[in-house]
Amino acid sequence: MNPANFRIRRATLDDLGQLTAMWESMRFPVEELTRRITEFQVAEPPEGKLAGALGFQIAEKQGRIHSECFSDFAFADHLRPMLWDRIHSVATNHGVLRLWTQENAPCWSHCGLSLCTKSLFSLISSMYRSF
Repeated sequence: MNPANFRIRRATLDDLGQLTAMWESMRFPVEELTRRITEFQVAEPPEGKLAGALGFQIAEKQGRIHSECFSDFAFADHLRPMLWDRIHSVATNHGVLRLWTQENAPCWSHCGLSLCTKSLFSLISSMYRSF
């Protein structure tokens, strides 16, 4: 697998079927995530079948990384840095001052992110409840 062949882009309604399958495999709340499909950045190989996705929710000047999923977790270590570059670019373009993650993969700590603890998340979650 050559990571250079993957395209990272914003999810569209055309991706809903593939995303739903990945969300179901991860036991994510499919109905809730379906309403927020445009929060997702997806990794697409030349064949067109999505290899992975990552949610990025923005509220005020804070961003939350969530709901990481892959069609095959063998791709995860190759795709996370590319997804991170995309998330970082989107966050910069939107003027996000602080990023939080609910993902605990080591890649996110290597990117300088800390895991958002439940107590910390309860303090900031009121911003995200309205979305």
